[in-house]
This record gives sequence, C-alpha cells and structure tokens, in this order.
Amino acid sequence: MALEIVELVLTPEEAADEGIWSLKISRKLRMKPERVKGYRLLKRSLDARKRPVKFRLRLEVGIDEKLAEEAKATWEVRELAKEPEEVVIVGCGPAGMFAALRCLELGYKPVVLERGKDASSRRFDLGPIL
Repeated sequence: MALEIVELVLTPEEAADEGIWSLKISRKLRMKPERVKGYRLLKRSLDARKRPVKFRLRLEVGIDEKLAEEAKATWEVRELAKEPEEVVIVGCGPAGMFAALRCLELGYKPVVLERGKDASSRRFDLGPIL
C-alpha cells in the first residue's frame, strides 16, 4: 500500500468542508482524485501569524488502497488493594499531579502535600502582576 504524508494549507471555510480535502490532496500529489482512497488527520493547527488566517493540516493519505484501521488506545488502571501502599508527593504543580496520576494507575494511594498558601490567598498575591 502506498502511503503519503501531505500538508495542506486551507482557509477556515475549506478546512471545515472535508469534501474539499480529497480534491486538494489529489492536486497536491498531482494525481486523479479517484486514486485517493482514504486519509487520516494527523495534525491540525491554526496559523494566525498573517492575514488571512489559515489552517495547516497534516494528513496520512492512502493511494490506490484504503488505509489500515487505526489501533484503538487502551487505558488500564489497576484496582487499589484493600490496604494500598501510600506514596507521598510533595508539590501540587504539573509534575506532582502527573506523579499522582501515575501512582493511581499503578495501584498506589498518592498523598499530595502542598506547602504554598491556599488558592484564594495566592490569587490575592498574584493580582498585581496579572
């Protein structure tokens, strides 16, 4: 099977109409639209640096054959034991939250400690700089 990665730059109207994508893909690859059998969106980004605003799409394209089915992501979380082992995590920032999530996935009981002020006090302290 022939696979191609194609990047399209489209107006917001064109990006909203998936029917146009196949035609744009075939033009970009310089082939007949009938040869494009399927495509999968890999990335969509908005380019607002200049006027007019454009969408950039990165697509995986199947040529002459359909794309293979994409594997579904699985999510496995272990159940907590009757007496799960506690893990102490210091800090409630992004890394602390990720560590707590990972502990839960592995069957541990996270205890998150935060040394900072409560949320309303922090908001008051940050008010002048925001």
